[in-house]
Amino acid sequence: MSNAWAVGRDESLFDPALGHLHGFIPERWLVTGEATAWGKLRPELPLAVFRQGKRVCQGKRTAIDGAFMQISSLLWAYDIEPVDPVDYYDMVVVEFMTEPKRFRSRLKPRGPWVEKVVTKARRPPIETWTRSWGSQRR
Repeated sequence: MSNAWAVGRDESLFDPALGHLHGFIPERWLVTGEATAWGKLRPELPLAVFRQGKRVCQGKRTAIDGAFMQISSLLWAYDIEPVDPVDYYDMVVVEFMTEPKRFRSRLKPRGPWVEKVVTKARRPPIETWTRSWGSQRR
């Protein structure tokens, strides 16, 4: 299993010109010189959850692509809004990681078309299959 702490501070992986290796500089994990607004994650860096080497997870690409599609669909259909006012810089330390404090939020549909699309997508698979192939009853 890879050591995320050590990978995040490896001088051979990260350019010291970006700042001190022990500092919080998320830009180190992005491809430099990329002509995109948000940057792109460096593909050569290991993701600890999938392990590395000969014991790497065989479903890594499926998991990453599936998560991307699910999150993209949510962001396409809904606006995510906090229920109460939120201080986005208020952080909490969990184990050895820092993350934002939890806050309540709601999903607000981006338009009236969202309900139709979501209802259609939630249709049970057997109903879709029966409509496509016909009933199996004789």
